[in-house]
Amino acid sequence: YQLESEFEADALVRNLQDGGVEAKAFSLRDHSTARWFNKNRVRLFVKNSDFDKAHALLKELKLLHQP
Repeated sequence: YQLESEFEADALVRNLQDGGVEAKAFSLRDHSTARWFNKNRVRLFVKNSDFDKAHALLKELKLLHQP
């Protein structure tokens, strides 16, 4: 999942962890080799085995932003 800010990523990580899903945020801004790739993005990662649970939890909390 790609986000615009570290603040949003941290909030989602906390909500997922509260729901029992291990999650990590990775900011491309923190890595000079990745800055050229996509300079204003933060990525949220969960284990493959937790994907469905994480998706359902974010959807339930109305935190999933999809078109």
